[in-house]
Amino acid sequence: MPEYYFVDMSGYDFLYMALSQAGCEGYMLKDLSTDEICVSDSPVFMTVERSAPALGDVIAFSGGRFDESLWQNKNWIYGYQFAMHELEEDNNELAVKRGCDENYVRSRIAELKNESYISEPRAVFSVKNAPEELKAAFGYVAPFENGVFAHEMHGTGITYRRFINGCKTNEIISIDVGSREVAYSKNRFDAEEAENVYDIGAQVKALSEEYKKNAPEPPHFDPGELTLYGLSVEGYYEKTDSGVVSVIWTKWLYRADEGYRAFVYDERFTVYEDGKPRDVTTEELSRLVGYEVMPQYKYGEPFEVPFG
Repeated sequence: MPEYYFVDMSGYDFLYMALSQAGCEGYMLKDLSTDEICVSDSPVFMTVERSAPALGDVIAFSGGRFDESLWQNKNWIYGYQFAMHELEEDNNELAVKRGCDENYVRSRIAELKNESYISEPRAVFSVKNAPEELKAAFGYVAPFENGVFAHEMHGTGITYRRFINGCKTNEIISIDVGSREVAYSKNRFDAEEAENVYDIGAQVKALSEEYKKNAPEPPHFDPGELTLYGLSVEGYYEKTDSGVVSVIWTKWLYRADEGYRAFVYDERFTVYEDGKPRDVTTEELSRLVGYEVMPQYKYGEPFEVPFG
């Protein structure tokens, strides 16, 4: 679960948690305290709502009764301020009510499984128990056997993406453990290509440090008095029929007014050829990578972000 939702849970007797399998053995995590990549040797699970676990994803009990104090913590208070008024009586959506015991929660969960938005639990998947026809694919993406592959799991599908120098690539391997099918992307990196590409990861890190001190001006419009809301730098590699394209993608986001819905966007694509940077248009980048690269928004023109 997200770090900012973590609170001291040692005072509760036990928890009910709604979890989904996020990945299997070899799942990669970044230790922010050491800035190192860690590889899990067991399956990894996350709260169902990965970015913000909803009330009900974690249910605490004390003395055999539902303990809503977990939800009253400031880290969880946003959802609780709406749910607190519904805890006095049975609710069609909640699995709990004020003062209920574990038996009540278990029966409510069983009832809610009949609702369309709650799926039946499925068996945990483990690579070591993979069927014979999938072993070659799992061997190819095994940690550090053929480079670095990060993966995500959705349902019975597992998607692996190659990373080089900390940057994502367009080499993707999709494995469906349900249908037992494997799909490899058209373009794949060999060991020599992965070893010899220009290290745009180091360049991204250097630019990030530089931009924290002095944010660059956007290339397509003058921001004037607009407030810079976000600035990001991302590197990626595209394997094509004619070679590898190394790209750094810089994005700007400005507030268009004092409100929180209207923003102004800009971006820049920089291609590195023989270690030398060259800014390119989306049209030229499209020709280089072999597919159409479209701007996310019109440069310099305000747009409104819908909320809820």
